Amino acid sequence: MFVILLIVLGIGVTGGGYVIYKDKQQQKKFQADLRNSQSNTETTQGQTITTQPTAPTPQKAESPKTVTTTWKTYKNQEFGFEIKYPSDLRVDPKVSTDLMLLGMKSNLVKDFVFSLIINRHPSSELTSETLKQTCDKYRQAEENEGKLLECKNVTINGVEYIRVVQELKLSGGRGVTISGQSRSMFLIAAIIIPPAQIGEFSNILEGVLSTIKF
Repeated sequence: MFVILLIVLGIGVTGGGYVIYKDKQQQKKFQADLRNSQSNTETTQGQTITTQPTAPTPQKAESPKTVTTTWKTYKNQEFGFEIKYPSDLRVDPKVSTDLMLLGMKSNLVKDFVFSLIINRHPSSELTSETLKQTCDKYRQAEENEGKLLECKNVTINGVEYIRVVQELKLSGGRGVTISGQSRSMFLIAAIIIPPAQIGEFSNILEGVLSTIKF
């Protein structure tokens, strides 16, 4: 997943790390549950969720609200933005001319890694990429990166993003990436987590993006 991010941005980002999912029995159980559910399709009003083994179908959904009133606030005058984040996380900003890498790590979960990349002068090729182009890009990387589980549009605080979920070969965990343009900035937020915690940390990822102000 991060290989794709670096290619898109045209930079090399060092630091961070991968979550190594050590509970092999839980991982096998998850994989078995995933296989058992691959033939099921649930339909709700205005949305179809499909878990078939074919390539994911692009979807659009309004992201659920996350309570952020007790979160801390990080401000950066150089890039002209502020953002909230959970109080148990600590931020580690790294800035270059046009790019900022805002890493977040948890004081409670040792291996949790969150990265937010902000590009204040994005290329037209980056900002004009469609949902289909993004999904196709991740499908083409499946052999090296891991299986694409989800690729769809989501709306966060009135801004449309593309949300991608991958089954990562390297760590055995799940990678979640959310990317899109908010005003003049192009944002890419990513986390790597064990499968069992994907719901919990996906909400944190989208909650952080919902608080950004320029």
